[in-house]
Amino acid sequence: MSADQDASKCYDPTADEYYHGYGCTIVSTGSKIPIAAEFTESKQAPEETAMRVTRDALAVAKPMWMLGDSAYDTLDWHDHLL
Repeated sequence: MSADQDASKCYDPTADEYYHGYGCTIVSTGSKIPIAAEFTESKQAPEETAMRVTRDALAVAKPMWMLGDSAYDTLDWHDHLL
Protein backbone atom coordinates (compact mmCIF):
# COMPACT_ATOMS: atom_id res chain seq x y z
CA MET A 1 0.00 0.00 0.00
CA SER A 2 1.44 3.36 -0.97
CA ALA A 3 1.22 5.82 1.89
CA ASP A 4 0.76 9.54 2.10
CA GLN A 5 3.07 10.46 4.98
CA ASP A 6 0.83 13.37 6.01
CA ALA A 7 -2.30 11.22 6.27
CA SER A 8 -3.17 9.06 9.24
CA LYS A 9 -3.34 5.27 9.10
CA CYS A 10 -6.88 4.04 9.73
CA TYR A 11 -8.50 0.62 9.88
CA ASP A 12 -11.67 -0.29 7.98
CA PRO A 13 -13.28 -3.26 9.77
CA THR A 14 -15.75 -3.82 6.93
CA ALA A 15 -13.00 -4.28 4.33
CA ASP A 16 -10.62 -5.75 6.98
CA GLU A 17 -7.77 -3.56 5.78
CA TYR A 18 -5.78 -0.46 6.65
CA TYR A 19 -5.74 2.72 4.59
CA HIS A 20 -4.22 6.19 4.76
CA GLY A 21 -6.60 9.09 4.71
CA TYR A 22 -7.72 12.50 5.86
CA GLY A 23 -10.81 13.78 7.61
CA CYS A 24 -13.11 16.57 6.56
CA THR A 25 -15.60 18.48 8.67
CA ILE A 26 -18.26 20.35 6.70
CA VAL A 27 -21.16 22.44 7.98
CA SER A 28 -23.91 23.21 5.51
CA THR A 29 -27.18 25.09 5.51
CA GLY A 30 -30.55 23.49 4.88
CA SER A 31 -30.03 24.30 1.21
CA LYS A 32 -26.86 22.12 1.28
CA ILE A 33 -24.49 25.05 0.76
CA PRO A 34 -21.23 24.62 2.74
CA ILE A 35 -20.69 27.49 5.17
CA ALA A 36 -17.65 26.16 7.08
CA ALA A 37 -15.13 23.40 6.45
CA GLU A 38 -11.83 22.05 7.74
CA PHE A 39 -9.58 19.20 6.54
CA THR A 40 -7.70 17.21 9.16
CA GLU A 41 -4.84 14.72 9.01
CA SER A 42 -6.87 12.13 10.89
CA LYS A 43 -10.29 10.63 10.40
CA GLN A 44 -11.72 12.27 13.51
CA ALA A 45 -11.64 16.02 14.08
CA PRO A 46 -9.76 17.21 17.18
CA GLU A 47 -11.85 19.16 19.71
CA GLU A 48 -10.14 22.45 18.76
CA THR A 49 -11.08 21.91 15.11
CA ALA A 50 -14.65 21.03 16.04
CA MET A 51 -14.99 24.26 18.03
CA ARG A 52 -13.39 26.41 15.31
CA VAL A 53 -15.65 25.03 12.55
CA THR A 54 -18.68 25.46 14.83
CA ARG A 55 -17.79 29.12 15.54
CA ASP A 56 -17.24 29.77 11.82
CA ALA A 57 -20.61 28.22 10.96
CA LEU A 58 -22.49 30.13 13.68
CA ALA A 59 -21.08 33.39 12.30
CA VAL A 60 -22.90 32.67 9.03
CA ALA A 61 -26.16 30.99 10.05
CA LYS A 62 -27.95 29.61 13.10
CA PRO A 63 -28.48 25.85 12.75
CA MET A 64 -31.67 24.10 13.81
CA TRP A 65 -29.69 20.92 14.64
CA MET A 66 -26.10 19.71 14.47
CA LEU A 67 -24.63 16.26 13.99
CA GLY A 68 -21.01 15.31 14.61
CA ASP A 69 -18.62 12.59 15.75
CA SER A 70 -17.32 12.18 19.31
CA ALA A 71 -15.02 15.21 18.96
CA TYR A 72 -18.18 17.32 19.18
CA ASP A 73 -19.40 15.58 22.34
CA THR A 74 -17.85 17.96 24.85
CA LEU A 75 -19.42 20.18 27.49
CA ASP A 76 -17.70 23.27 26.03
CA TRP A 77 -19.28 22.58 22.64
CA HIS A 78 -22.73 22.00 24.15
CA ASP A 79 -22.45 25.17 26.27
CA HIS A 80 -21.34 27.17 23.22
CA LEU A 81 -24.44 26.07 21.28
CA LEU A 82 -26.85 26.73 24.12
